[in-house]
Amino acid sequence: MTTKRRHSANRSQNSGNRREIALNTFASNSPKRRPSLINVRIWQTGSDGIDRPTVKGIALAVRKLPKLASSLAKAEARARELGLLEDDEEQRDEI
Repeated sequence: MTTKRRHSANRSQNSGNRREIALNTFASNSPKRRPSLINVRIWQTGSDGIDRPTVKGIALAVRKLPKLASSLAKAEARARELGLLEDDEEQRDEI
């Protein structure tokens, strides 16, 4: 099974670490059964200079992405109601 990255968005977190959101498709004999994942993960650069994914993150089937997005929107709305987020935080903290 091979992985083919479709899209990724990176942002430096601190020296040697970065966040990455990637959409991955795995090779399959049947195009209809090609599983796709969204992977939100922190990557770290090792002492050898090679980037490796850490255990900090989440991976799930792309078909579950709409439910995740809906749940995150509800969580954000509730956090704003509770005063845990301010309006300017939305622009400042991008992935």
